[in-house]
Amino acid sequence: MVYILLVYPFPFRSVKLVTLFETIIFGIIQGLTEWLPISSSGHFALAQQIMNTHVPVIFNISLHVGTLLSAIFFFKKDIVNVVKSIARLDYRSSGGRLAVNILVGGLSTAVIGLTLHNVIDVLFNSLFVLGIGWALTGFFLYFSKMKKGKKELSPLYCVLIGLAQGIAIIPGLSRSGLTVSVGMLLGVEREKAFKYSFLLSIPTILGATLIDIEYIMLYQVNSTLLLVGLGISALLGYLSLKVMTKIFQNKDGFTMFAPYCWLLSFSVMISVLIL
Repeated sequence: MVYILLVYPFPFRSVKLVTLFETIIFGIIQGLTEWLPISSSGHFALAQQIMNTHVPVIFNISLHVGTLLSAIFFFKKDIVNVVKSIARLDYRSSGGRLAVNILVGGLSTAVIGLTLHNVIDVLFNSLFVLGIGWALTGFFLYFSKMKKGKKELSPLYCVLIGLAQGIAIIPGLSRSGLTVSVGMLLGVEREKAFKYSFLLSIPTILGATLIDIEYIMLYQVNSTLLLVGLGISALLGYLSLKVMTKIFQNKDGFTMFAPYCWLLSFSVMISVLIL
């Protein structure tokens, strides 16, 4: 029974080429949901089934490159600071410490991410997994407000946050939702947990893109559509980062997404029971 629930497929699924309309829709979904704590992968998976389509890996890569570029541009000052510290081999400065923390968190993410990478296709097609993922995301978002911390990031905290990011490869689990919430639950200062989470995502997304780069030669996709999707996801990704930053300035801003995640969870779980 547990296995059936885990691999319970979406009731509608077929494979076809991506159209311009679908390119725009998926670009919007990726751009708006990548940085909000509501699981972009969950929305992406659900949208594919509702639209009765299957997005080629190369198209998915282009959308993630778009949101990756938006994060790089948004946090360019912090990135420059980190790069300068690395170039000077100065690991005692703020940029140097941040570089070490990102390395530690990134390595722990890689351990989990690579472990789950081979089973992600099964999880990506499960309504049950989506429902559980969104429910857990909602709980993390809600309970994160109960811890008011002023701690600095430590290597142990970076490992735990990195592990949370690795687990968030599962659809329905929000990467930003889990990493920021775990940081706050550990007592890390809100602003530092927030910035670390998003800076940690940059090498993570880049690494995941490089892992899947082999698929580029397997698909023949209109390069114009790839650029359109990339552009839309980059623009909306940057705007969503600005919005998320302002929302997070409100002490309860992060938790406002919890009811939305629970609503999604409830909806897909009902679908599992009915369909």
